[in-house]
Order: sequence, then C-alpha cells, then structure tokens
Amino acid sequence: MENSTRQHVVSEEDKKFILDYLERLYSVNTETMPKFYVDFASMYDKANAILKYEPFKGLAKDLAVFFEHKNLENKKILDVGCGNGNLGKSLVEEGFKNIDGLDISDKFLEMAKETKCYGKLFKALLTGNPTPGIEDNSYDVAMSTGCYIACHLSMDTIFELARIVKPGGYIHYTVSDPNDKMDFMYWQGKLMKEKKAELIYMKKEPYRLDPRNNFERVYCYYVMFKVL
Repeated sequence: MENSTRQHVVSEEDKKFILDYLERLYSVNTETMPKFYVDFASMYDKANAILKYEPFKGLAKDLAVFFEHKNLENKKILDVGCGNGNLGKSLVEEGFKNIDGLDISDKFLEMAKETKCYGKLFKALLTGNPTPGIEDNSYDVAMSTGCYIACHLSMDTIFELARIVKPGGYIHYTVSDPNDKMDFMYWQGKLMKEKKAELIYMKKEPYRLDPRNNFERVYCYYVMFKVL
C-alpha cells in the first residue's frame, strides 16, 4: 500500500461527482436513504474506485484468517447493508458459501441477487427492534461494511446483531466515526457491560480517500465481538 495518497489524481468531472456523492451520502436519513441508493446504485462502483474504498475485501479476508481458513463453507453469515454485493463476493472469494443479505434498497437487492453469492435476501432496515423474518440465534456471523457511519445505521443496532447471532458466534463490522457523532465507543461498551458480547479486537485500518482533504487516507476500525 502506498505511504501517501497526495498524488492520487482525478479529473475535475470525477471530483465534482464524488464531492456531490459524499455530500448526499452524509446527509441522508432513514427516510431518504432508499432514494439515495436508487439514484446512486449504478454509480456505486465508480464512487468506490475514486475513493479507493475496499474495506469489504479486508473484512472478508480477516474473517477467513480468524477461522484459520477451516470449515468456511459451513459458516452461516448475514451481510447487513449488503448493497450491490461487494462483501458477498469477497466472502465467496475467501471460501465462504452460506451467505444471506439484508438491505433497504430494492435496487441494491437486485444487484446483490445478480452476484449469485447470496441465499436469502431480506428487504429491511436494521433497527434496535427485531428484524422481521430473522429469528434469534440464526447466524454464525453478522457482518457489515460501510453502514456504521454518520446518518446511516445507529450504533444501538449492534444489540440486534447480538440477538440474531448464535452464542459463540461473531459480530464483525467496520465503523467510521471520526467526528464522534455516533458515540460508538459508548455503545460497544454498553454491549459488553450488559454481557451480550465480548470484544475480540478493534483495529485501525484504511477506509477510503477524502477528496475534501487532498485525497488523504481516511481510516476506520475493524471490530469483532464474540456473542455470549
């Protein structure tokens, strides 16, 4: 990986596109989110390429390494906020096969289905309440990339992930909260304090580039909990 991103150059057209994309991304709410992802679904991979956004690859690889590349095909995984299926494709590349997806966007669910990486696909927004159609203790792993950011999934939803994951299973996600708008440390601490899960690791990793700041690297945390 390059040590500096200052030499990352994009056209003025692409820069305008990506600045508009980020402005809208960080101003959505639960009501406007579906329309945003209808408008931008076809441009999602273009935005990711400009931003060098690939945490879905890192998270999938880390999970395979954590399981020592053993019995991966039998791990039942829920991809929360599956989008166009990038995490699902990355998981399949690592050897996982039993993957379901959840997203609020019909367009993204169509795109995820086209990858042929998923079994069931649920249309729902993850909240602090039980998700329709998903029973307690249903999954070995619940994962999410790019959803724990400002104006998207609230951090209290990690309690819902703990509900749907079997005891002894894992919650594995990225969180990017550089301005501390989500209070993610509080919610993670609450999850542990209430003995819902124990922290396995939280490590800082590259997330994307920031076109509003000379295309400098933005970092996130990869977080893994074991459900109790």
